[in-house]
Amino acid sequence: MDTLSPSLKGRALALAMDAHRGQTRKDKVTPYLTHVLAVMGRAPKDDVSQAVAALHDTAEDDVAYTLTDDHLRIAGMTEEVIDG
Repeated sequence: MDTLSPSLKGRALALAMDAHRGQTRKDKVTPYLTHVLAVMGRAPKDDVSQAVAALHDTAEDDVAYTLTDDHLRIAGMTEEVIDG
């Protein structure tokens, strides 16, 4: 196991939490982060897949982040990995 992998997942989740802060689902009550966590629950459990799952809507839903942002290049992740 890569010693950087645990921090990759954690850093990606922290970024997703920041990007979706204050956002809610269509019901306007449920925090949007519940969707992020659900996707992570369905994704493969390796750290890269978990990080991509955590960030899958970040650039799409939040104008403050783009796929070229250094924030989304966590531990060498690239647009190709995030875009799939």
